[in-house]
Amino acid sequence: MRELLVGADSVTRELCRSGAIRRLKAVVDAPARIVDAALDATTGTEEHAEDELHDTYGGGIVDIVDDGGELRWLLVDGGDVKIVDEHGGRRPWVRSAIPWSAIPAAKDVKAALEAGARAPYQELVELHLYRTVLPGPRESWAALLTAWGLGTYCLDEFAYYPLLLFDGEAERGKTRASKAALWPAYRGLYTPSPSSATLFRDRARHRVTLFLDVEDLPRRLERGGDIGDLVLNSFERDGVIRRCTRPDAEPERQVETFSAYGASIIATNRPILDSSPLASRCIRVSMPEAGRAMVPDAMRPEEASLIRARAVAWVAHVMATGVGLPEVENVPLRGRARDMALPLLRVLASVAPDEVERVTRLLGQVDADRRAEAAISWEARVAVALLDARDRVRAGRLYVEDLA
Repeated sequence: MRELLVGADSVTRELCRSGAIRRLKAVVDAPARIVDAALDATTGTEEHAEDELHDTYGGGIVDIVDDGGELRWLLVDGGDVKIVDEHGGRRPWVRSAIPWSAIPAAKDVKAALEAGARAPYQELVELHLYRTVLPGPRESWAALLTAWGLGTYCLDEFAYYPLLLFDGEAERGKTRASKAALWPAYRGLYTPSPSSATLFRDRARHRVTLFLDVEDLPRRLERGGDIGDLVLNSFERDGVIRRCTRPDAEPERQVETFSAYGASIIATNRPILDSSPLASRCIRVSMPEAGRAMVPDAMRPEEASLIRARAVAWVAHVMATGVGLPEVENVPLRGRARDMALPLLRVLASVAPDEVERVTRLLGQVDADRRAEAAISWEARVAVALLDARDRVRAGRLYVEDLA
């Protein structure tokens, strides 16, 4: 066994660990401690095992790029932007272990840097206008979604980052709009059947932008659980999730802490009530009926490759200058609405300053609509719900879950 595990990859080692623990449970009190000691002996130190699982952002790392089939770091070193094989003893993860799809090409990043590292603002605006039937005013929404997408590349600039919530009845284009926002964003990841254990690690290790397509999100949040915790804690830079991942290990190794902060997109058929903690953490995009408007198929990850390359070149240039994004003063919003608005307005102040006022007005209207909805009395909400649920009456009965 020892000879087989020397130099083995982390997946093989974890499979061996799980199998050995199952076999030892019947005969020893602390099987995990024994197995971990044996595995540590095959690597020499625990630090080596941890090094295999290094994060792929921070410390000057901007992203991973594809350089002629080889994955390399795009990083900022002092005032220089570089593409290198290794950084601080860390190499990029192998392609099969990387969860996101749209990996920018190194040649496209170099070309964008040589051309001045301009943010792909106009390209993203046109993409949203072309790919999605947006609510009105369409141009303002396209500018807001563009600012949100570019902001996912510089999350460390912000204390908070708003979630995007696309809601509406079935067949309103929520998934199409979500993918148009997801694939050009930083390390977009969409999984139709999310596993909380996998998502926790993908967010903590790679800071992926997540798209969760959840049919009944309000009920999921009410019940709590892993996905709900991840969604609610992703809003704040210090947001973390703690889970007991190794109950059989010694106490100091039983609990693992995952960073939850990152950009998230949610699509749901059920409306989010103002009483939900998500209501004040998201920018809600209520999808209109498409009518006779013709829209193309949902965007694919590979279609975003060039935009991704230009976006990482832009943020690398911003990091290299050391100036960061400009601050925005006199924002006529308060509380959580201001927290959500500031990152988007700072991005716009950097790449499209003429749009700051228009998007500020839109965000103000979104906040006013949310507050007006919250002001509706509980009795009025029940009456409206009864009216809306009249087609769900079966055999003279309306079930509480349908009313809720």
